[in-house]
Amino acid sequence: MKLLRTLTAALVFTKAAAQSEAYFQAEKFLFENRYDSAYKHLKRGAEAGDADCQFLYGAGLLKGVGLKRDARAGLAWMEKAAAQGHVLALRNLAMEYSRENEPFETGRTRNDKRAFECALAAAHAGDEIATFILATAYKQGRAYNGAQAFQNDSLAVEWMTRAANVHRYPPAQLALGDWYYRGETRYGGNPDKAAHFYQAAAKNPRSDPDQQSEGQVGAHYAIQLKRLVVNLHHYLPFPDPSAVPLLRLSP
Repeated sequence: MKLLRTLTAALVFTKAAAQSEAYFQAEKFLFENRYDSAYKHLKRGAEAGDADCQFLYGAGLLKGVGLKRDARAGLAWMEKAAAQGHVLALRNLAMEYSRENEPFETGRTRNDKRAFECALAAAHAGDEIATFILATAYKQGRAYNGAQAFQNDSLAVEWMTRAANVHRYPPAQLALGDWYYRGETRYGGNPDKAAHFYQAAAKNPRSDPDQQSEGQVGAHYAIQLKRLVVNLHHYLPFPDPSAVPLLRLSP
């Protein structure tokens, strides 16, 4: 069911693009849950070079919905779509390559370098989830310059802020709240910014109940930390009351 929702969203996402006859036939059958007929047309379109068909056919193979699961073939078809600049294919490749293998999986291995390349391309194309993945890669030292992995806090904050402010992506708002609360940026801790991003997640209509609750709790602790810092500033010689690197409270 989760993949069906993903495929349905993908169908809506690609409406603006010029699509093949095979794609339109597959679309009709997918909405009717007639997978055998849908994948027949998707495979035909994929082999003819239609990027949307390549992506959807690859997704079906990768997850084993309506088809026998074949992760290796699924990734190969997604790579063909990604080579044509298909944003959803790039995003999904970034997601697949950045996660650990599960015990039952075959045909897919973690590949941080390829995950970064796909996330970078999709983020530049405006994809919010890829932007989040890219920021996380910079933060965790899984960004790449050639074959060399590196970590960059400035770029992590820049891209995560784009995901939070431009895309209003709840996980990005919560991540920035955590980073600023715990002082995990090159700029040190900042309770004001932490509270701002936590509150943004709490009030975001796109946040689910757990995200709203996490934002509310985080904002509460960030405001309390700000009060503590201000009080300490009266007695201790901190040059900047917004940055207290030794304080590590956990909301």
